[in-house]
Amino acid sequence: MVSSTTYINVIEESAAMLLVILLGYFGSIFKMFEGPAFKGFSKFSGTIAFPLLLFDSIAETPFKDISPKPLINSLLSSILIHVLCGGVFFFKFEDTLEVYLATVCASCYINYIIIGLPIFESIWGTSYDVVPGIASFGNCIISVPLFIIGSKIRAIKLEKKKRLEELGDNYNKDDVNQDDLRTKPKDILMAFYAALKNPIVVGNCAGLIWSAIGVKPPIFLNKFTTYYGACIGYLALFGLGRFLHQESFVACKWYHLIICLVIRFIIYPLVSLGLAVAFKLDNRLARQCIILSMLPTANSAFILAESLNCGSNVISTVILWTLIFIVPVIILWEFVMNSLNLFPDNLSDIQVS
Repeated sequence: MVSSTTYINVIEESAAMLLVILLGYFGSIFKMFEGPAFKGFSKFSGTIAFPLLLFDSIAETPFKDISPKPLINSLLSSILIHVLCGGVFFFKFEDTLEVYLATVCASCYINYIIIGLPIFESIWGTSYDVVPGIASFGNCIISVPLFIIGSKIRAIKLEKKKRLEELGDNYNKDDVNQDDLRTKPKDILMAFYAALKNPIVVGNCAGLIWSAIGVKPPIFLNKFTTYYGACIGYLALFGLGRFLHQESFVACKWYHLIICLVIRFIIYPLVSLGLAVAFKLDNRLARQCIILSMLPTANSAFILAESLNCGSNVISTVILWTLIFIVPVIILWEFVMNSLNLFPDNLSDIQVS
């Protein structure tokens, strides 16, 4: 059972993040930082800090030391939610692909480390720190690459649409090669190629290769990537504050926010719970995976969306409101699991400092 200390730790961690958002918000109101400064923060985050954060978080854990169970739970949960969200393609939106990408990124890109690690350590001590680290591979293998590739495909489609609009009244089907205006396999290959050159994917792949080699990064490299990667969370939240000032605290449609919150806090944990039952995880690991699955959307998701100009209004809003609701959500899920005697874990062997 989770102690009151855990809830206090989660509240303090969430409050600290909300404070950084407010600093960005009021910094924008009082013009403490002009637009170019925020753009500089965003560019630095997307091209340097974020790739280094991904490299650092992946390379630190050799493949041979990775327990497959939390990784399988994380990967399969993410894949199933991506498939479930594919239902949006049965509806007509102005930009259906962006709606899909924003929904899956906001719902699947989980804050495993900045929020997840303090929660873990306050419940299970430091002996299980590897679990959120392993689960975060789900972000690196599924969420980030698919979002980047999808955003590149969307950019190509928008460019072709723009070309068609520029033709205006001069548009003549006989004069225009229709194949040039359709999305073709070549365009998808170009999107993959563009994604491979993205610094975020480069950092991701470099970390996976280093992890596969199985050698710990040297101290100087570890310190370098840690120092630069550590700033991504704060820069993301700071930029998010400015974005919310320019837009609003609900920068997307209300129904889109509610759908993302339902996926993040209800459907995703239920999927994780079902997989824990299916793969017969022990009680402690099952609870750990379920708690992880309901954490807020990752701060760096906003940097990802901003850098690719795709879905930042939805993702920024979901980050804010998942931070606000995380404590009551954990309390409610703990109450439900304890009431139904699901994966009981008395924590009698855990020493939390």
